[in-house]
Amino acid sequence: TNLPNKNIHKVHESDILTRTESDDSIRHQNYVPEFLNRINRVNLQRLPYSYSTGCIGRAQRNSLLTHSKRISDAPFLMPNLQWQQESTTRNNFTNILEPKYFIAEEENEAILAKELQEAKIQSSNNSCSSIHSSHPKMLHFDPHAHLPNVDSKLSAIDGLVLHSKSLSSLSSLLSFPSTKQLQKCLSQTISLRYTTGIVYDDDSLDHECYCKRTDIHLENPRRLLVIHEQLRNSNLLEDCEIIHGRFATIDMLTDGYDQIPAQQLAVITEERRKNIIQLPCGGFGIKDDTDTVWNDEYTIRACLLAVGNTIELAKLVWDGKLKNGFSLVRPPGHHATDKPLGFCYFNNVAITAKWLKKHRNLQRIAIVDWDIHHGNGTQNLTYEDPNILYISLHRFDNGTFFPGGGNVDECGFNDGVGKNVNIPWNGELEPPMSDVEYLAAFRSVIMPILEDFRPQIILVSCGFDGAVGHPHPLGGYELTPMCFAYMTKKLMSLADGKVILVLEGGYELSSLAECGKLCVEALLSKDLPTFDIETLRAKPNSNAIKTLKEVIHVQKKYWPTLKLLEPLISLSHDEAISIKISSYYSNNSN
Repeated sequence: TNLPNKNIHKVHESDILTRTESDDSIRHQNYVPEFLNRINRVNLQRLPYSYSTGCIGRAQRNSLLTHSKRISDAPFLMPNLQWQQESTTRNNFTNILEPKYFIAEEENEAILAKELQEAKIQSSNNSCSSIHSSHPKMLHFDPHAHLPNVDSKLSAIDGLVLHSKSLSSLSSLLSFPSTKQLQKCLSQTISLRYTTGIVYDDDSLDHECYCKRTDIHLENPRRLLVIHEQLRNSNLLEDCEIIHGRFATIDMLTDGYDQIPAQQLAVITEERRKNIIQLPCGGFGIKDDTDTVWNDEYTIRACLLAVGNTIELAKLVWDGKLKNGFSLVRPPGHHATDKPLGFCYFNNVAITAKWLKKHRNLQRIAIVDWDIHHGNGTQNLTYEDPNILYISLHRFDNGTFFPGGGNVDECGFNDGVGKNVNIPWNGELEPPMSDVEYLAAFRSVIMPILEDFRPQIILVSCGFDGAVGHPHPLGGYELTPMCFAYMTKKLMSLADGKVILVLEGGYELSSLAECGKLCVEALLSKDLPTFDIETLRAKPNSNAIKTLKEVIHVQKKYWPTLKLLEPLISLSHDEAISIKISSYYSNNSN
């Protein structure tokens, strides 16, 4: 049969299906990257009436029905489906693609729930009810048996997905299903355990330099593998829900920007390719940042998974379907703004925060960044946003440590003034910062500010490159895995426990694995090891005390509570906690 040919985009199976989040009458307006048109591995024809998001994964397709929580199978539809020649009928179908599975975004699950309920009521009058494309039906069948007139170029297709704006449009094609069949269809949505969600996607492992030399490319697939293996060997994955297979759309990426993002031009389009050069190792990288490698086949795929999976996890946590989560993604993101930098292409955390603000109407989102490098990209993208509080602890050394920004006086701009808090450690490694200094920062600055801000959700740029074992150029600090678990647990006391860790840096593999394990144990509320007595009784070093006092001096006009805590900075953790407890009982007794 001849399919409508207007507004057809040919897109790689692993890349973006654009959408508009508006009513049915609005057609696609989104930018389609030029270079995607030359990819000819799979022909995907997109008809003009679709407004939902679709994506498929190259790997793990057979498990999508297990792990994708919004997929419902309607096997009873197929035996009676007839191919209609009328173009008006054909226009109701929005996607025809080769792989068997299709995933659609649910931007409003309340509407979905309402429609599902209406479907039960209407089933006696309408053979397919009015379930809209927010809840697509997966139609698995042999195309030759059911579409005898299908064009020869589709002869190799092993499955066909028809995605309709409203399944009521199919009522002329279907016989009336039995009540039992309809109930089976409506009950197919898989419920989640209310527990910790873990993002892990095998496709993220394919992003690496062509040379595959892990000795010169530290941001490599082994980073995810060691954490995942540690979680599996510790039986922690059994207590978690696994999230994967969610690709970001262009709409999701642009949510992170006030205007059309330069990143959209800098990374996805042919213009970006002009800045990709061949590296001495034989692979490819970014011209002005050769540490950031480029794999022509897999880099964008991994980037879209990192953003899409993180947004999916945040959505499930905010909607109350998961307790909290850890997004094990790569490449990292907190250096990315309008161009790639420091292994980062898209700012996973900042884009997720903007998405939550726009699509879940959140007014108080906190981002805590404990990667040893300043999250210059996240600061840049949130600097004028009054609804997003960004707090970063990072090695600064008076601007000489990469990326060089994040000084104490950078507090936000315009409406965002007071919503940017930098704790820039100075003094190089004389001595290196340790658990003692981070405990002081948390009790004296970070937790008091967060308690006053009252975040609705907390996103963590969870870099482990401050952990013990990282050499001077990459880190040089001496944080233990217990410290990261402690910080995670403290954050869980806020925002009704809605805390989402998103992997950033961390390159020393044994330390990385142990840090990831303890953070997941904290998220699962398991018993954690305690700090040794020397750590609890040690006082912060002089460089840390100086930095924390400078932070309080600058930030106290925005967060007055800090003035009361300044005297506690120089004390040991045990001393400071005992004084705070004594003060609490004293105030309550009065």
